[in-house]
Amino acid sequence: GYHEALGACEFNTCLKVLWAQITQLNRDIDTRQPWKDLKAGNGVALKHQLTAWLAKIQTIAYWLAPFLPDTSERILQLLSSEPIAVGSPLFPRAEEC
Repeated sequence: GYHEALGACEFNTCLKVLWAQITQLNRDIDTRQPWKDLKAGNGVALKHQLTAWLAKIQTIAYWLAPFLPDTSERILQLLSSEPIAVGSPLFPRAEEC
């Protein structure tokens, strides 16, 4: 996993594991469609799922620290505010030519 690869200085493997976590989280959000729970007034299920996703995002932010420390710190700061702060995109998309 990530920690074993980091300990062995296999940074490419670390980043692959990290990216797989990000991809899985993105897929999970797309599949679960939390905005539907919000519209349906299903707050209990939504709160439980959002809590789990936020924990994953926090883990991803910690794992990102050795590679992108400023971005990691920014994510953790946004997550620690009450309520969670909305920030500008961390990785803005390039404009099309």
